[in-house]
Amino acid sequence: MKRFVLLLMLLVLSFGAVQAQESYTVNGETLILQEEVVGPLTLLWTKDNENLRFFMKKGETINELTSTKKDGEYQAEYKDTVRQMIGDAGISVDPLKLSMPSLRSFVNRYNSSIDSSYVPNDKVSSVKTRLGFFGGISNNPFVSNPENTLVPIIGAEFEVFDDNFAPRHSIFFQLRQSFKGSDFDYTSTQFSLNYRFKVVNKPNFSLYAQSKLVTLNYSKSIQNPDDVNAGDTLEEVSATAVDAPLIFGIGSDIRVTDKGYITLAYYDIVSIFFDNQGNFPIDFAVGYKFDL
Repeated sequence: MKRFVLLLMLLVLSFGAVQAQESYTVNGETLILQEEVVGPLTLLWTKDNENLRFFMKKGETINELTSTKKDGEYQAEYKDTVRQMIGDAGISVDPLKLSMPSLRSFVNRYNSSIDSSYVPNDKVSSVKTRLGFFGGISNNPFVSNPENTLVPIIGAEFEVFDDNFAPRHSIFFQLRQSFKGSDFDYTSTQFSLNYRFKVVNKPNFSLYAQSKLVTLNYSKSIQNPDDVNAGDTLEEVSATAVDAPLIFGIGSDIRVTDKGYITLAYYDIVSIFFDNQGNFPIDFAVGYKFDL
């Protein structure tokens, strides 16, 4: 069963998208730019804090598209920049907006007009991925635990999100192992599909709510001695279950490097469909995740 869960995790990881990116120097500034549309005219972008910066590349020339604010009005300098880059192409720049959908559509239209073999494209998806590992303690709040024993947990997660169009939302797949304690003979291996919503979403800090949507759980336990008749032999009981528990938790990511984050999580707080077994829920973890 453990091999099956690990195989599922590997299959999920194999679908992780890694964005095409390259280092460019624009007006003396070195930037890592993402390729959005590639062709005779290429659209590139990067994220600066919460703002997107757009660039166009033609041949060896790269220009940033800007629109400064003066006397309360945006000057739309990017339109003149684009006019100079495309020359007399017969395409009006007036309706062009400084947004990803508008720029993408414009670049595809221009490329198609000068190259009959060009196929409109978005070279790369804006989907991003993160991989994380964590460890902590839990009293397995939705499992019978008479002595309220705390046990160690470890796990890994693979997160998928669109940093451009839906930066506050993500899904993640989690593999989690719960170990037994001295007076709590229960272990479990769990694979889950989860949803995360970032209530606070800053470049260096995020605070989010999350929910387990679907779980595949393989567990082993020893029958409670109080339930065993004299002379009976204790037996190990194994169980496999697929559930949709809707278990809610909270967490936070704190950026510590360009692509790395310390994570703090309080996972299994409350469930819509699972009953708490009488103990106050304790399910805390600390971990590290990084952008792929």
